Amino acid sequence: MHIPDGFLEPEVWIPLTAISGMSLVSVSRKISDGMDEEAIPLMGVMAAFVFAVQMINFPVGGGTSGHLMGGVLIAAIVGPYGGLIIMSTILILQALLFQDGGITTLGANIFNMGIVGTLFGYLIFKGINWLTGNVRFSVFAASWFSVAAASAVTAIELSLSGIIPMKVSLPAMIGVHSIIGIGEGIITISALELVSKVKKETILVDITDENRIRKKSSWIWLAVSIAIAAILSPFASKLPDGLERVAETFGFIGRKKLTLYSLFRDYQISDIYGKVSTVIAGVMGVLIAFALSYTVIKVLKGMRSKR
Repeated sequence: MHIPDGFLEPEVWIPLTAISGMSLVSVSRKISDGMDEEAIPLMGVMAAFVFAVQMINFPVGGGTSGHLMGGVLIAAIVGPYGGLIIMSTILILQALLFQDGGITTLGANIFNMGIVGTLFGYLIFKGINWLTGNVRFSVFAASWFSVAAASAVTAIELSLSGIIPMKVSLPAMIGVHSIIGIGEGIITISALELVSKVKKETILVDITDENRIRKKSSWIWLAVSIAIAAILSPFASKLPDGLERVAETFGFIGRKKLTLYSLFRDYQISDIYGKVSTVIAGVMGVLIAFALSYTVIKVLKGMRSKR
């Protein structure tokens, strides 16, 4: 669902960039409150893990593929504010180094997948869990809703840019992403089962003392992330994702603009071909995602200690 350069007009992406920027500033001031040093590696590991899993596109039928967005997964483990920071870090990395999502549309992608997919997804999770008391169902439903909501917002942005009528974009985007959302829910529940066994007292939390077992095992998850990138990414589906399929079907895929240079364009390394190229690019991406998120959170905590 990463919107590339060329799909949105300036009157759409500029306000979204401003909203996303202000949201990140606000969240940055909150996230360091009460955070201890032990929490910082977990934030980096979650960025690495979601980056790795996002590389694994899976077929959903109709010549289309999808991949994990990961907003609810991140928020369930590190909280909504940490989730927004991590998702934004991943999106920045993907746009700058992998040409996955545009530079001008970066603010829109952060709005769609960070604010809507992560913050809104977390609120949906909390609301459904309050109503039902069923954590697994709440995780699945919130994961599905987060993908559907992000796709709906993307459709509206495309329509406001004059790319495609809203009466066409909304059913097209929501339709395909409703199927992708099922995969999102299944993957999210599976990941949380492994991380915390989906116990109510450990899944609805921000970083607190009750989570020390997860913090201590965070390095294991970095190894898991590297393994996913190294072993599974070469076998990811090559079919277009939901947004690309809609763009191809309705004839605006040609508006996509590429930057002049990207270090790991399309998750490949230039002059290296085949699966080896994907493996190297993927592992490098996992390590950079970890280092970047770790550094960002470390800096935020340092700024807090100086205030």
